[in-house]
Amino acid sequence: MSVLDLCRNARSQWIAFSRLVWPEDSRQLTQATIDLLADELAGRYARLLARRRVIESVRDRLSRHARRFPGDESLTRLRERLATLEDAYARRRLAFARRKKLHKALLSGQIVACPPPTDADPT
Repeated sequence: MSVLDLCRNARSQWIAFSRLVWPEDSRQLTQATIDLLADELAGRYARLLARRRVIESVRDRLSRHARRFPGDESLTRLRERLATLEDAYARRRLAFARRKKLHKALLSGQIVACPPPTDADPT
């Protein structure tokens, strides 16, 4: 285990302990959720861009290969790979759009994060 992993583990344990002892109110919880979503959206966006670059490179390779070898059977594999990549990109883009919509709703105040119910709550 590296020092970084040890520090992350200690930090997550401290956060869990502090939330148990000093629970956050809705405003703090909403802001923490907004910050977490902002970080997550940045990562998702970077991964979407990387996937789009891969798709474009496969598309370029496919077009070059199709011009050079029109009847080659490897074109089928490239087309299948391109279709698979496009489907995965579409699913991830949809998930990104949903998370972005949630982030926007939290920022505008349409949604407020609430702490989860504890065992002492009657609900």
